[in-house]
Amino acid sequence: MSVRKERQAISIEPPVEDLDPAVENALGTPAKRGSIYGRIARVKEMTPAQRRKAEKDRARTKETYDLPAWLIEAVEQIARKYGVPKSNVAAHLLTAGLRDVLEGKINLGWVRKISRSPRYEGLLENPEAIDKSEISRFCSGK
Repeated sequence: MSVRKERQAISIEPPVEDLDPAVENALGTPAKRGSIYGRIARVKEMTPAQRRKAEKDRARTKETYDLPAWLIEAVEQIARKYGVPKSNVAAHLLTAGLRDVLEGKINLGWVRKISRSPRYEGLLENPEAIDKSEISRFCSGK
């Protein structure tokens, strides 16, 4: 008596991740998100206004910083007072501070402390919070 073994079908199609992006595109399979063909397909689906907005966003320079909550609130209040974007206020305040550092009006050396992180030689101590009453008084114009 012989034992019959079940035969398993062998797939002759290569796994999708092994396909060349050009072959994927030719076969009509959806291109991977990061591939050049995926980006081309996304751009083709965009309206002219969406393309202009995407180009404008690409041209912007953005950076993220960890800031204390009181500082973020102060920038928001000043922006509200003048009716301007928060990023404008932050840019002007950073520029004024940088100018003062470069002219020697502000010395950051006295607030520098040794860092425990091997990534940095030192850290600057956190600045003292500005009293909310000072910010409110400035924003109210008194």
